[in-house]
Amino acid sequence: MKSLSLTYILLSIFVLSAQGVPITVPRIFDFRNGTYDINEKTLIEGYKDCGSAGKILLVEFAQCEKTPCHLSVGNEYRWRLDVLIAGHHENYAIQVDVRSGDEAVKVTYFEVPFSLEPGHYAFLFDSVIQAQHKGFNYIQLRLIASQIDEACVLAEVTIQ
Repeated sequence: MKSLSLTYILLSIFVLSAQGVPITVPRIFDFRNGTYDINEKTLIEGYKDCGSAGKILLVEFAQCEKTPCHLSVGNEYRWRLDVLIAGHHENYAIQVDVRSGDEAVKVTYFEVPFSLEPGHYAFLFDSVIQAQHKGFNYIQLRLIASQIDEACVLAEVTIQ
């Protein structure tokens, strides 16, 4: 019964998030029990895996279906990253950077408040693009664990 209640709560949060309710802290969904059909969604066309230890299952962000994504300063964008985590680590963090060549500026950083066992998780969160992000031409989403990129996604963008 506990598992059913937790699944209901997580799905309720997901539905609210999909309906445009602002997410001020990341939502983390545990799909290790197979409660979500990943085939309902597709990967963003044109993203690049930049060295993931885990398997990237789904990438959705910035209301963009194909790169380059067009982002506007001052707008808030919803990001979703589904990943099959390969290892078990105590300290995870989600980081979003804008990049141009070797230069990177952090947009968002969240520490995951608990350890994650190997399995399928979805991370859903919002970020605001600010004026200092103009001129950068890539967005990088990372799920970091003990200096290992469990997931690393790079997508071409234009920021206006």
